[in-house]
Amino acid sequence: MLGYPLEIWPVFCICAFIVALNKTGVPGIGMLAVTLMASAMDAKKSVGFLLPILIMGVYLWIARLRHDRAAARTGALHGASLVMESAE
Repeated sequence: MLGYPLEIWPVFCICAFIVALNKTGVPGIGMLAVTLMASAMDAKKSVGFLLPILIMGVYLWIARLRHDRAAARTGALHGASLVMESAE
């Protein structure tokens, strides 16, 4: 990966940012990252580059979920109570 010219590195950074946007819930934007990477390099190398980015994103999400587990439970209970109040 370090053997790529400096002109391609901004494409790598943009694709990493797009993958992060895709992880936040912006639907369909992940296809843009795949297309950009495939245009910057051949298909097998682009998949090999994007897969670790996706794996790291899932790992960070799991770590964050475990860190905020109590907050997530509280938020879910609060949301459920709001739904129950509005139904009455």
